[in-house]
Amino acid sequence: MSDTNYYKSDKFEVVDLLEDIATRDIPDVPKMHIIMAQKYLGRIGKKSGTWESEAMKALDHLWRALKGEWSPLNAESLKKSVGVAVESKNVLPNKNIDL
Repeated sequence: MSDTNYYKSDKFEVVDLLEDIATRDIPDVPKMHIIMAQKYLGRIGKKSGTWESEAMKALDHLWRALKGEWSPLNAESLKKSVGVAVESKNVLPNKNIDL
């Protein structure tokens, strides 16, 4: 594990939660995306960049866990929609998406 502080909390380390999720009865591919989403949620407000960017990355992985595909909007569409630049090419907007 990295020495970076953005994976640690005052109360727990994110890796402990990720390892716990890994033991749950969830199909492997959705489980992997749920773990990735939790990783991004666990570092919101701790890593450089905006918290919105980390939240959007988490949402993108949750979308893929649920739907089996990346969200329908690309990063440029999202930037125009919510005004947040993100690193992922495929990200989920925070509105107007039907599950």
